[in-house]
Amino acid sequence: MKNISLTLLFMSFMPLFFAQSMKVTGKVFDTTGTNALENVSVIAVRLKDSLLLKHTRTASDGTFELSGFAPDTFNLMIEHPGLDEKSYYIFGHSGNAEIDIPSVKLNPKSQDLEEVVIFANKNPIFFRGDTLVYVADSFKVAENAVVEDLLKKLPGIKVDENGAITSQGQDIEQVLVDGDEFFGSDPTIATKNLGAKGIETVEVYEKEREGASIGDDDKMQVLDLRLKDDAKKGYFGKLTGASDFALFEDNAFYEGEFLYNNFNKKRKISVFALTSNTPKSNIGFGDASKFGLDNERSGKWWDQSTPQNTSGIPRTLKTGIYYSDKIGKTGKLNLNYSYYEEQLNAESNSRSSYYLQDSSYSTVDSVNQNDTSRSHRINLSYKTNLDSLTTLDIRQNIRFDEAQNSSTTRQ
Repeated sequence: MKNISLTLLFMSFMPLFFAQSMKVTGKVFDTTGTNALENVSVIAVRLKDSLLLKHTRTASDGTFELSGFAPDTFNLMIEHPGLDEKSYYIFGHSGNAEIDIPSVKLNPKSQDLEEVVIFANKNPIFFRGDTLVYVADSFKVAENAVVEDLLKKLPGIKVDENGAITSQGQDIEQVLVDGDEFFGSDPTIATKNLGAKGIETVEVYEKEREGASIGDDDKMQVLDLRLKDDAKKGYFGKLTGASDFALFEDNAFYEGEFLYNNFNKKRKISVFALTSNTPKSNIGFGDASKFGLDNERSGKWWDQSTPQNTSGIPRTLKTGIYYSDKIGKTGKLNLNYSYYEEQLNAESNSRSSYYLQDSSYSTVDSVNQNDTSRSHRINLSYKTNLDSLTTLDIRQNIRFDEAQNSSTTRQ
């Protein structure tokens, strides 16, 4: 009986000696998947009662092993103090007792932000410090209205028939678009060409006047048009022409203008051409401002030193390109090339009659004069702020002039 009892007791414990135990292995890396992490905590917790089954830490090569506990359903938690926790739910049984996780990547620890409250100003007009701000969409304009139409709707702002602007009775001396000049200093370039629907705010403020002389006001009134994100690129242009249609005559008159401006956030390109054989061929500073090309004040193509013959029919061609781009946070590059050509054909005829006592005779004098002048201009400038007290300003002007003239006299 004693032997039978021992045999039964031995048989009852046999499943415990031969039961298969769990074995979980793996390797832990940081978020790159290449750097192994040491001393990462690896914990196995049984799901049904949160009992700790096993615990270990990763070796220097990032590997770990958990073993010696019965197959069960448990949560494998991998924790690092500076990284996010990673969890695996493992369903262990006799046919799934050995688990290998070859690569465990831990991401940077996320951080919950506190509540963020954004306050938006709903007033159509308000002050931001010393800046008077108009919210453009608060003022109704026609569907295809330009900025000038919008400005006429804003209280305290007036626009005269020439495009000059005043705010609260003070003259606006400069119109900016997103804080920068828009194809020159003529405000109508922006106010007559940009669409009102693309304006987010109109801002009026004072700023320091650059290059102010002694006795001059060192402040100037500025109107800044702030564009919506979807309106920070576009183009506008102008094409005109006129003629008397005397196509088969030598003295046919004609005029033509072409202007194309393209802007895309920080970059601006302007191309222009004017040709004429009428008095309009004389072009000066005002015309240059009109075409948005007065960004450089020295060595300009309208500064002609060649003596001009005012007789005859002048034939002129003026063309050029202006390029502007912002580089980095404070740098600005301007490149301006222009070509000027003038031809003047002057012809004069005179007839003289002489009466003497015994005879008379006549003479015919003819003078033909041809003058041609050509001029090339290249202006390059780059300006940037090296620090709060130092500004780097580089300017280079290149000028090439050529003149030809001939005269023929016949008697």
